[in-house]
Amino acid sequence: AQKRERQKKIQAKKKKLAEIRKRERVTSYKTLALNPAHEQHIAYFSELRDSFSFQIFIIAVILIAGVLVGIGTYPIRSRASKVLLLVLEFVVIVIFVLEIVIKLIAEGKKPWNYFRDAWNVFDFSIVAIGFFPLANYTKEVQTPF
Repeated sequence: AQKRERQKKIQAKKKKLAEIRKRERVTSYKTLALNPAHEQHIAYFSELRDSFSFQIFIIAVILIAGVLVGIGTYPIRSRASKVLLLVLEFVVIVIFVLEIVIKLIAEGKKPWNYFRDAWNVFDFSIVAIGFFPLANYTKEVQTPF
């Protein structure tokens, strides 16, 4: 009986804490929005940015990017393989750019806060550098598109 009572108290405290955190997030979204219409978008992108599944997805893309870099160190003779590698690298870069955009939108009217996190600065730099190899590939591979 005491164990059940203790579990109920713990659950009540967790529920109350979750409600407080939700109120804090809503208040935060209101202060970040340029106008009330933006609150909903900022809330969506903030929750997306902070979601576990989004973080796992980005980690998976990072691993795929690492594999693609490794594959790129080997000589590739097949034109189809070169084009496939080019397309996959382009998709990875697009995903990383979208990650940056999502994180910037989540910052609301203070997008510079994105750059206060050292990992975000690192990510931004890597993505910016990632655009340079595309020029070399497109010269090397005559793609049909």
